[in-house]
Amino acid sequence: MMFMAALCLLCCVACTPQKDTPKKLKVLSWNVWHGGHSKTYPGKGCEGTVGILKKSGADVVLMVETYGAAPMVADSLGYQYHLISDNLCIYSRYPIVEKYAFPDSIGTFNFGGVKIDMDGTPVRIFDTWLHYLPDMRLVPTDKTEEEILAWETAGTRDDEIRKILSVLKPMLAEADSIPLSSWGRLQCTFAFGLDGRDA
Repeated sequence: MMFMAALCLLCCVACTPQKDTPKKLKVLSWNVWHGGHSKTYPGKGCEGTVGILKKSGADVVLMVETYGAAPMVADSLGYQYHLISDNLCIYSRYPIVEKYAFPDSIGTFNFGGVKIDMDGTPVRIFDTWLHYLPDMRLVPTDKTEEEILAWETAGTRDDEIRKILSVLKPMLAEADSIPLSSWGRLQCTFAFGLDGRDA
């Protein structure tokens, strides 16, 4: 089975003031590489993907490269899901109470999200796919820092990041009352940190 695991993260979510202990939300972000479909293991790639997801114990799964696997994965896990696009999908053990898309700013192939009800605590969760070009494995290391930055920013990633941060800004301002978690296939980008520019 051919797939690429991205990140498995535990996110602690602050609970409402009347609760004694914080609630924990286990989030798995995974690029399953073409929906877990595999030429090497035909018919078994998706089954293997579901097996790994079940073993992970994740409460929420952010999937990248979903491509046709969403209904089968959701049914196998017994989770609700929101198919943001054929690329992105969010599965949740908890009820999905709101869905987010920002078509005037960034396409659903790249970004979208949900609000879940985690036993009375609302949590916003976003799935992301940033473009892979320019390919960071091909960084022209023989160039100056300025030339490397110009090469990297010639792609669409920086613009995608700016658009995502722009649409999230009002929700980030509410993060004390409605926690927010954003993951996905972020590719490799370094321009924002390398030259000190503020995202």
